[in-house]
Amino acid sequence: MSAQVTGTRGWSPAKQRQPGQEGAGEEASAVPGAPEGPPRPSPEEGPDGVAGAGVLRRVQRLAALWGLVAGMGLAVRCGWRCGVVLTLAAALSIVALRSLEGVVRRLRVQSSVSADGGTPGSLGVGYVLRLLLLAVLVMILALGGREPLALVLGLSAVPLALIGEALLQVVALRGEARRGTDGQTGEGRGGEP
Repeated sequence: MSAQVTGTRGWSPAKQRQPGQEGAGEEASAVPGAPEGPPRPSPEEGPDGVAGAGVLRRVQRLAALWGLVAGMGLAVRCGWRCGVVLTLAAALSIVALRSLEGVVRRLRVQSSVSADGGTPGSLGVGYVLRLLLLAVLVMILALGGREPLALVLGLSAVPLALIGEALLQVVALRGEARRGTDGQTGEGRGGEP
């Protein structure tokens, strides 16, 4: 699972040092072997460097896995009610992530419409009703389940999955950096040619 994290934050053509130009790009130092130009988004990113559908699917899978495994473990340790509350809370966390994903996509479409001279729309009543429904479901789960630890552990499924995805990205970047430096110098590990 090779993932690449790139972004365009902080890059500008004025900061990029061009060969033969004096004083251009004083802020940026030339790194041997660094790619010229702005970083390109990976296939797992959207056109502007934001996480794409592949990353969000992995986060949802990791959150679902956490909800199921932790729910079964807590059910064995503390009783079936704890396991059910944790699993349902994890499911609510995933639904909230999907709802937020839809809102972000809708806002992007609306911002591009308003940038083109169209009138910006609003999120409407549907978004508020979805948030209200999620809040009511969390309250029902909290009051009906009476298992606060299981509720908190279940609702933390998506944040824990995001941390897991970030760790996967860091490991992938380190592997790519290690392969990139080995391939550029012509030397393998241990300084052998």
